[in-house]
Amino acid sequence: MESPIESRLRESFAKVKEDMHYLREEVNSLKNEVLEARKEYETLKNEVFLLKEQRLPPPIKNPIFLVSSGNKGVFRQTDTRQTLDRHIFDRSGEIEQLFMNLTEKEFLVFTALYQLGEALKSPISYKTLADELKISQSSVRDHMSELIRKNVPLKKLKINNKTVLLQIDPSFKSLNIMAKILNLRSFEGTQTTLRDI
Repeated sequence: MESPIESRLRESFAKVKEDMHYLREEVNSLKNEVLEARKEYETLKNEVFLLKEQRLPPPIKNPIFLVSSGNKGVFRQTDTRQTLDRHIFDRSGEIEQLFMNLTEKEFLVFTALYQLGEALKSPISYKTLADELKISQSSVRDHMSELIRKNVPLKKLKINNKTVLLQIDPSFKSLNIMAKILNLRSFEGTQTTLRDI
C-alpha cells in the first residue's frame, strides 16, 4: 500500500508531466504561426515589388531624353568640385572605355534600366523593361547577358529563387556620372548624337 507522501508525489509528477505536454503543444503551435507569418511576409514582399513595377511612368519615345519636372527624371549633373568621378575617369579611362564599347542597343537597354529604376525606385523585371523598350523579353535577356559579360555595373536580384529583377549597381549610381557618359556617347567618333539612336 502507498503512503500518503508517495501518493502526493505521484500526483505532482503526473501534473508536471501534463503541464509539460501542454507547454510543448503551445510551443509547436507558436512555431507554426511564425512559419505561416514568414510565408505571408514573403508573399506580400513579392506583391509589393510587382505593384511597384505596374506603376510605370508614362511611355517615353526615347528613354534617354526625359522631360524634367524639377529634379525628377534628370540625370544628376556632376559637380566639378567632386574629385571622385573625375578620378575614376582619369584612371586610364576604364569607365569611359567600358561605355564607349557598348553597342547602341546595349547602351539603350542600360539607360532604359537606369531611368526606370530611378522613376520607380525599385528593381525592374525583364517584362517591364521589354514593355518599355517595345522588344521581346528574350532580347532583353540577351542584351543583359552581354552587358554583364562586359562588366557593366548591373545587378540581378532573385526573389524566392524564381523572379529575377534587375538594377543598376548602387555604387555606380553614387558616382553621379551618367550625364558625363551620355555626353561622351553623343560625341563619339562619327559625331552622331543620341537622337540618332
